[in-house]
Amino acid sequence: MVWRKLENFERAIDSYTKELQYSKDNHKTFNNRAYCYAKIGKYREAVDDYTKALSIDPRNMHALHNRGICYERLGLYRNVIFPLFPSEFLIISRLLKISLVLSH
Repeated sequence: MVWRKLENFERAIDSYTKELQYSKDNHKTFNNRAYCYAKIGKYREAVDDYTKALSIDPRNMHALHNRGICYERLGLYRNVIFPLFPSEFLIISRLLKISLVLSH
């Protein structure tokens, strides 16, 4: 945690990785490591860790929110919307397309 607070994200990732060797089901550690990955632009790795955190604690809104941001940074907009509104995905995607057309 100290490395993350000091914004030394690479060292923080190493520290969290070591911690996960002893505590493989710690959603907070996955969440913290994901945050560090995102801060250095490794969004795919961040998504993986946020997803692991959510598999352990599905009510972790912090992980869900930040995973959505990482999906957005990766250009995976469907993944941002789909987990939140699965039955309304087609409607939302059409509205987004219309919005993009109107804005140009």
